[in-house]
Amino acid sequence: MRLNPNRLGMTRSHEGGTAYRLDPKTELLKRACVCLLGEPTFYESGSKQAARLARLAERVPEEFLAKLVLATRRTLHLRTTPIFLGHILALRCAGTSKAKLAEDSLAEILDRPDFLTELVALHWAEGRRPLPALVKRALRRAFERFDTYQLAKYGRSRTRAVRLRDVMFLVHPRPPEGLEGTYRQLANDRLEPAKRWESGLTAARTDEERRAVFEELLREGKMGEMALVMNLRNMLKYGVDRALVLDALRRKRFRRLFPFRLYAAAKAVDDPEIAEALNHKYFEMAYALPFVPGRWAVILDVSGSMESRLSARSKITCMEAGAALAVLAALRWNADTWVFSNEVEEVPLASERLLGAIETLVTAMPHGGTYLGEAVETVIGTGRYDRIVVFTDEQLHDRVPKLPRGVKGYMFVIRAYSHSAVRFGDTWELVSGFSDKALLYVAISEGLGGRFDPDATLEPLLNLDVLARDELVVEGAAP
Repeated sequence: MRLNPNRLGMTRSHEGGTAYRLDPKTELLKRACVCLLGEPTFYESGSKQAARLARLAERVPEEFLAKLVLATRRTLHLRTTPIFLGHILALRCAGTSKAKLAEDSLAEILDRPDFLTELVALHWAEGRRPLPALVKRALRRAFERFDTYQLAKYGRSRTRAVRLRDVMFLVHPRPPEGLEGTYRQLANDRLEPAKRWESGLTAARTDEERRAVFEELLREGKMGEMALVMNLRNMLKYGVDRALVLDALRRKRFRRLFPFRLYAAAKAVDDPEIAEALNHKYFEMAYALPFVPGRWAVILDVSGSMESRLSARSKITCMEAGAALAVLAALRWNADTWVFSNEVEEVPLASERLLGAIETLVTAMPHGGTYLGEAVETVIGTGRYDRIVVFTDEQLHDRVPKLPRGVKGYMFVIRAYSHSAVRFGDTWELVSGFSDKALLYVAISEGLGGRFDPDATLEPLLNLDVLARDELVVEGAAP
């Protein structure tokens, strides 16, 4: 038992380096933005992560938690984490003066019918029990927003513990005008399945039939951004007209796709023209970011722990996800790129092939230890930079030095744990997430200025598009 604890909050990382304890708000913000709930990381099991997230959510004010619930869904496009945090928020606010706060937050993030069933299943995980009134109201409000197609898409499943008709009987939504028949069919378990694009592929028996289905979907523009990117290899396999595929890629606006998804798609296909189309979409994603003047250095952690996969089903590693963001930042802000593990090295990138640049970074050196302090010291020692962005899981062996006067650092966390490699304050700011929107936050932070504070961070994170449109970012000519 330690009777005289370190007043500076210093502790040790998983690898024994100097780290700093975080307050509950900052740790929850860091974890939630990169949490794929239930998935193990290099140092923690999925269950341990979920338990830690739940404990932190109990320790922050309800207003902060409500904003985080909205930010993780609205801005960062996470799926399970907002529902999990929203469930905790609902239990905390039930029967209190803050019930409306929780109800409004839940009603907004429940933007898919299957989210309703997942929330109820989470509430019943330890046994069937009554739903709090605020949860019922939020479920009802969300239910009444869905049209016939959305309800039919998710209302037919008979394999789930909680079905959409179960939710209907729990909350008794009032059908909007024209949907009375749909509600009646759902209640009677006779709702016809939606004509989803996957249905045609399931019914097809030959490669020629599958090719015809894909070509019809492409002509009619019925494939969403994720479906389009994830099915490129299958479309080439079945001989789909490449002109249709290329046209669909060029026309599609990727609003929610994480940058590493484009990289994963490029790895999966062996077609120069399609790879070039993906490369062009990557350029579009980069130049959608505001330009921020300055002398930028991007530092990517390529240590062994960053080789862990994002999830059990993913083929993409944390290192590749970090590199996808690092290259975007390097292109848009004219940054030099560095990688580190046991050593640190500057790695020039060929900007005309951004997807290839990711491979250049992740293969630049052997994946060993995490000497982050040495890397930062080397980079700032060149005297060339006033802005530094580090993409890492922070599990360092050494200690990060203090940044010189006039140098600002962003610790961009790809995997989040309890402690931090730096003390967030005047010189270091926390960034967390897989989305290009997290880089947009960096640009807006430059424009807003000020000391890092988790409450202040959530405001721009909730309203990134509005802030960018209102030109609260730093102005400057594009390179």
